[in-house]
Amino acid sequence: MAPSNCCASCHTELPKKDFLCCHICKLKYDLVCANVSRKRFVEMVARQKASFRCPECSRKPTNVSNAKTSLLTCENSDGSPLSMSSQEASPESEPPCSDKVTQRIKPSHGPPSQLPEPELESYVTEDKLRDILQQELSSVLTVTIKRLVTSELNNLTEKVAGFQDTICFLSRQYEDIKSSLEEKDIAIVNLKKR
Repeated sequence: MAPSNCCASCHTELPKKDFLCCHICKLKYDLVCANVSRKRFVEMVARQKASFRCPECSRKPTNVSNAKTSLLTCENSDGSPLSMSSQEASPESEPPCSDKVTQRIKPSHGPPSQLPEPELESYVTEDKLRDILQQELSSVLTVTIKRLVTSELNNLTEKVAGFQDTICFLSRQYEDIKSSLEEKDIAIVNLKKR
C-alpha cells in the first residue's frame, strides 16, 4: 500500500490540494492517474469529489440484483445521478456522460503539461526519404571525390617535383660533361700545335 502522501497508482508525491480520494478503497490518486483533467477537477463540486471511484474500483462490478448487469453511472448537469444499464446501452451509442470522460496516456514522469505533442513533420514520406538519401549520397560522393582528386593531385605534384629534380641533375651533369669536353678539346688542339 502506498504512503498517504503518495499516489496509489504511480507512487509519486501528491500535490497539496489537487488529488482525489476513492470513496470505496480510500486510496489517493493524482489527477493523471485518476484520469481527470485539471479543468474538470476545478469544475467538480465537493459531493462529486467525495463520490470519486478510482479506475480499479470502477472496473469492479457493482452490487445489483442481476449480477450480469453492470451500471454506468454519470451525473446530469444538475448533479442528480444518471444511470443507464449496460444492457440498455446500444453498442453504437455512447453513454450520455461520454463528454465527461477524459482519455489520457500516463506520462513516464513529469506533469501532464509536459506530454510531447505529435509532430506531423516527423513522418517521412517516400519522396522525402528519396530526397534525404539523394542529399546524403551527393554530399558523401562530393567529399569522397574531392578527397580522391586531392590525393591524386598531390601524387602528381610529387612526381613533377621529382622530374624537375631529375632534369636539374641531368642538366648539371650535361653542363659538367660539356665543360670537360671543351677543356679536353682545347688540350688536344694545343697538343696538335706543338
